[in-house]
Amino acid sequence: MMDLLTLPNFHHEIFYGVAVFVLVLAIWMLKRRKKDERVRLRTREELYDFSKRLQQFGKDREIEDLLAKLRPYKYAPKTSKIPKNLRKEALALYEKKRKTKMRRFFDLYQ
Repeated sequence: MMDLLTLPNFHHEIFYGVAVFVLVLAIWMLKRRKKDERVRLRTREELYDFSKRLQQFGKDREIEDLLAKLRPYKYAPKTSKIPKNLRKEALALYEKKRKTKMRRFFDLYQ
């Protein structure tokens, strides 16, 4: 018949190594999926969602100025494309506010 495959003496270490590798891979994939939730500003619906997200950060002079600049593109009957420099400015401000909000959240637990 068929003989059983004998495992090496360090088979537990191999198992734990594979388990740690799978765990690290799963965490990396979950973080990557969260990162892929990037904000886009191409359509009117995305612009509405973006303005809602910005307003969640609270009232701020920078946010109010940016929303005032985006208002003609959001409420116009026929929306033209948002200029590249305005889109970059909006996304940069969003990332800045998001990072400062996360820092404040983590400062509460220190």
